[in-house]
Amino acid sequence: MKNVSKEHRFWTVYFLVCFLMSHPPILHWFSDYYVRSHPLTFGLPSLWLWTWLWLGVVFVGFGICASKSQIWNTGKYDREFAQGGDVR
Repeated sequence: MKNVSKEHRFWTVYFLVCFLMSHPPILHWFSDYYVRSHPLTFGLPSLWLWTWLWLGVVFVGFGICASKSQIWNTGKYDREFAQGGDVR
């Protein structure tokens, strides 16, 4: 665990929080304490809005992680493709 970067730890905690906020027990807590007193928020069902909010947060996180990932960097293969070489 010593070799894990701060960024890796941040994203691990980020996705764990997103997972917890959209699954029990937090979802049950939100349903019991907020949805019962406020069934509609901005004219939409509160529980539906809560789950879509956290799904949006997850998609933003995936987008940021994917954009930073080195797997999309194909620059090292461009020269071999241009020469008709094998990528292996």
